[in-house]
Parts: sequence; C-alpha cells; structure tokens
Amino acid sequence: LRLRAEMMDEQKVRDGVVRDVESMAHIVDQFLVFAHDGADRSEPVEVDEQCERIARNYRTVGGETLAIERRFKAGPDFRLPTATLDRVVANLLDNAHAYGAPPVVIETSRDAEGYTLTVSDHGKGIADQDLTQASRPFVRLDPARGGNGHSGLGLAIVERLVRRAGGEIAIGNGASGGLAVRMSFPFEVVERTVAEAAQIW
Repeated sequence: LRLRAEMMDEQKVRDGVVRDVESMAHIVDQFLVFAHDGADRSEPVEVDEQCERIARNYRTVGGETLAIERRFKAGPDFRLPTATLDRVVANLLDNAHAYGAPPVVIETSRDAEGYTLTVSDHGKGIADQDLTQASRPFVRLDPARGGNGHSGLGLAIVERLVRRAGGEIAIGNGASGGLAVRMSFPFEVVERTVAEAAQIW
C-alpha cells in the first residue's frame, strides 16, 4: 500500500494516502505489542541518556516535532531494558501529542526507595472520575479522540510494560493541569534487571 501510494501522481492525494497507511501501520504495531506476552530481553540502558536521545529524535506519526522539556536527575544507575523504555516513552509522547498540550516534560529522579520516570503535559488532563479507566485497553474517554493512528491501547501498553519490568504506575493530573504518568522502580528491581541482563549479554 505504501509503495503504491508513493507512485501516485497527484501529490495531495498521495500525501493523504501515505498518512493513512502510516496510521494503520502504527495501529497494527500497537496491537502486536499489546498481544506480546514475553519478557523483554533487550540490553538495559541508562534511562536519563536514552530519554534524552528519544526526546531529541522524536517525531509524531505524522512526522511533526514536539516541544519536549527534559529534567533528568536519576543518574547513571537507573537502567531499564532498551525496548521497554523506548516503547513506554514513545507511547506517552504520542499520547501527550494527541490529547495534551505542549510543552511535554520528561523527568527522572531518585529517592530513598528507588527511581521515578514521569512524563507530563500541559493540556486539560483527564476528569477525576475517568482516571481509573485511562489505562483500560480500547477505552477512549472522549468520543472526539482517537483519530488517525490511535488504537486506544497507548496507556494500556505503558501500564503493562511498566508492571512487567517490575515497576508501578500512577496516572493522574499534574500541577500544570495536564496528564502526568509517574512510573516508579525500586532499587532492587533495577539491580536485578541489570544483573540478569549481564548473564545474557
């Protein structure tokens, strides 16, 4: 479909079909990730460093850039499997672009119990009564949501991946008024992940 679209003569039609094909591919990809139930065996990477790389290179499904603020304070010992981290952050950035408002903020921190990774935006957030439904698969809280490229799986995938990695997730409205997704990982979980990966890599 993509190849045939690229060969169309009329640019306006071609661009529209290409966007539709990319949106369909994105939806299929989301379904496959949600259906996959295996552990992530990819190499652990420094979260601060990888999040900087993701933010710098991020493009939406439609190819647009996004205003992203970075506040990284966790340090080099905060490490997560590369594939999990990439998917989690990309899904949250996609969600912020689709339903929130810039700037989007990615921040990490370290406290007495472990590490946190938070992605927030400056949009309208989610009504309190809807927060418990936010990460349910295929649920759209706003009938106007869910245009091209959205499957209703973004936050459900994030929650599943975070829990599979041994973390906890809290979805709420931040001080800025936008949605804030806070993921916490105890020290022992991160240390175990790194130690297990060292045996493989």
